[in-house]
Amino acid sequence: MTTDIRDLDSAFSPRERRTITQLVKSALGLSCRFLSPAEASAVVTEGEVACGMDRAEGCTRRQCVTAVSGEIRSDGRLFGCPFGFTWYLLPIDLDTRRLGFLLTGPFFEESRVREKFLDEHPELRARRLDYPVLPQASRGALALIRDWMMARLRATHLGQELQKKQTLLLSLIDSTKIIHTTPNAEELLAYLTDISTYLTNAANGYILLLDETGNFLKIVTARGVMTDYDREYRIRVGEGVSGWVVAHGEPLNIPETDKDSRYISVGFQAASELAVPIRRNERVIGVLVVDSGERGAFSSFDQQLLASLAFQVSTVLDAVTLEGERQSKLEQLETLHEVAAVASESLDVNEVVPKVLEQAAKVFDASGAVLLLADGDERSLHVKVAGQAEIRKVDASRADGGLFAWVMANRKPLLIRPGDRESMAKFQGYVVSDSHATMCAPLMVGGEALGALLVATGAPGVVYGKPELNLLSTLAGHIAHAVNNARLFSRSRRQVAELTLINALGQTLNSSLDLEEVLTYIIHNISEIIGAERGSLMLWDEKEQVLKVSVSKGLDEEFARSVTFRAGEGIAGIVAELRQPTLIANTRHDPRYLERVKDEAPLTLMSAPVINKDRVLGVLNFERSLDRSRPFTSDDLRFLSTLSSHCGIAIENARLYQNLVTSYFETIRSLANALESKDAYTHGHSRRVAKDSVRIAQKMKLPTKRVEMIRHGALLHDIGKIGIRDSILLKPGALTEEEIAIIRKHPLLGANMIQSIEFLKDVTEIIRHHHERLDGRGFPYGLSGEKIPLGARIVCVADAFDAMVTTRPYRKGMSYQRGIAELARNKGTQFDPAVVDAFVDLLYELHPSLADSTHEFNPRLDVAGETGCDWIQESETVGAA
Repeated sequence: MTTDIRDLDSAFSPRERRTITQLVKSALGLSCRFLSPAEASAVVTEGEVACGMDRAEGCTRRQCVTAVSGEIRSDGRLFGCPFGFTWYLLPIDLDTRRLGFLLTGPFFEESRVREKFLDEHPELRARRLDYPVLPQASRGALALIRDWMMARLRATHLGQELQKKQTLLLSLIDSTKIIHTTPNAEELLAYLTDISTYLTNAANGYILLLDETGNFLKIVTARGVMTDYDREYRIRVGEGVSGWVVAHGEPLNIPETDKDSRYISVGFQAASELAVPIRRNERVIGVLVVDSGERGAFSSFDQQLLASLAFQVSTVLDAVTLEGERQSKLEQLETLHEVAAVASESLDVNEVVPKVLEQAAKVFDASGAVLLLADGDERSLHVKVAGQAEIRKVDASRADGGLFAWVMANRKPLLIRPGDRESMAKFQGYVVSDSHATMCAPLMVGGEALGALLVATGAPGVVYGKPELNLLSTLAGHIAHAVNNARLFSRSRRQVAELTLINALGQTLNSSLDLEEVLTYIIHNISEIIGAERGSLMLWDEKEQVLKVSVSKGLDEEFARSVTFRAGEGIAGIVAELRQPTLIANTRHDPRYLERVKDEAPLTLMSAPVINKDRVLGVLNFERSLDRSRPFTSDDLRFLSTLSSHCGIAIENARLYQNLVTSYFETIRSLANALESKDAYTHGHSRRVAKDSVRIAQKMKLPTKRVEMIRHGALLHDIGKIGIRDSILLKPGALTEEEIAIIRKHPLLGANMIQSIEFLKDVTEIIRHHHERLDGRGFPYGLSGEKIPLGARIVCVADAFDAMVTTRPYRKGMSYQRGIAELARNKGTQFDPAVVDAFVDLLYELHPSLADSTHEFNPRLDVAGETGCDWIQESETVGAA
């Protein structure tokens, strides 16, 4: 790069100097010397010629010109010496700068040359003049030479300026290319610092930018001899050269730093320094600085150059910012897309929220993300958290409910910067340390605040601003819609479940009037729908005047058997007494929850009275742990209240039905007893058959309900004999074929007596088919195999065995061993093998002595008054009755 014209040495090359010297000598016959301002001052002050010239003896300050300036044509100032010679001192200027002087005159290096010159000019030896001795034409020629020198200087200077600008233009073009091809901002800033240092011949170059607070400058890159700088060093705005430039928004060129109090060394003691502001959107955001170990090292052109490079730095920062914003928006779109994807994966709030919070914490580089959702009744907020943020519950009903309550009440986001103690003191509803940056935005849907989303970070260098707050608000909007959709779906699903349960309850009431079955069904299904961990139905005991647990889910069995409440005692007793449902958000905070039933963990509890026809039948209770779930809501309580009324109807209907069934069976038993009372031989037969049938059914592991049906069927299997004439039923002799046919009608007669009762349908089938045979030779329909109901097959075996081992009028009862042998012999033809096997195993279990084949065993012969007969002859069917 071309060196600037700073003095005469840099103004004219040695060849140009020789040309000027020859021109002066040939045109005027004079010698010339180039003097710097300092050398010229020495000549006139000390009276001697520099550059090894002879001493001008007798020269005094009075005779010397101390200041030479202006044009030689109008002011040919001179100074004279005692010898009578005259020297001309011509100023050489470039613009406003004095580069030096051209000294012309008769210089003689040797005295004999001087004497020869005086001999040739005798008039000079005699005259001692204080005025120019050169003719006017010679003085004009000297002025022309000076003008030529000045023009030459200006041409050289313009050439240098042009070359500089060309170099600058090329550098700027190169830098522009590099800016557009280098994606790394750090490398670009380092390159611009390098080129700034090179183009200005500086020792060091720096780029300083404002930090996030806007109060301090920090060095982001440094190049040159001083690269080992303190990277944590900060310069306050207004201090030092850089701070002054930022504060005033103007460039500053200090030619001598030791004479300017604004200069502060950053590790290199510079002699001169140049700093220009870096602007972005008319706002100063930093400084580009170069310094040098030489005084006055930087020109106005350097300042222009540095300003152009500062613009390039601004362009890089703009590009970085735009790229950051683009990347940020891309990340935002990706985040929003991921949130939407997560929301579409599930309509369960408990599945959606944790994934959304993870995304929020990630995109904001947060140490924690918190989502608070208002319950349906908006009495409290339910916390969900991701990350390490410290949280606690907030009661939204409080006027000073804290940060979340404020955001939800005002329907707008809030940003709290680190150290904002005033805001931290104001919002006590959420515990975040002073070092955290915190943002909170409401979840808005249709003008309603569903909750609030909060992110907080304590990581150094992570600063939240308006862009982040706007993104949080957008994200909160997406989450709000996802949560709202999930809630709507959950509410719809729950309503469907509630309606299904109510409908199923109605169907259960129609299909089963078993009280325990109905109550168990109610407790388990309500628990599932409302998410209860424990549930119980306590019924009012009129005799003891207390509530007792009838059915329960999740309760300790011993506790369920022993716990009771009087009216007005405990939550259940209070509900029964006041006949009003109640909801307890936290049992620890409610004195009505008795100590004897308190759990270690806090619970949420609901109780509703079961009322029918203005009479309290009992209380429904449901609870769950607050450590694992949220409190019950008013929607839960409304649902429970609705079901409690259905439950009251179910209980009353089941009780009425039980009473009806009991009355009916008592009536039937009375008829059966009346039948057996006609003949002492048949007395007790139905009860023995019922007892054996139940034992067989239990041995075959049949369900309890089916066992009960078999009990009733066995007890009533001969009820049809009521419709047969006593003359046939009690005939002591053998029956005729016609009489036998009439006796065989008793299964149909018995079935017809109870077939109108729907819930005794299975009993009817047992009565109708208990004389069918497995091989199809039975009566009344000749059914075979699996077509015969299992209950009928069981009663058939028990009936036949009792007929064989009890005494009849025409024969003595068999022993158990013979009865068992007959069952085995007719297994597969008359009797079901599985039923026979189960009954035989049962007899051996009940009577171990049967194993002794030497002793005939029949305990039924030893029971007075319990022998009887069946009037179907043994020859027709084994033990047929």
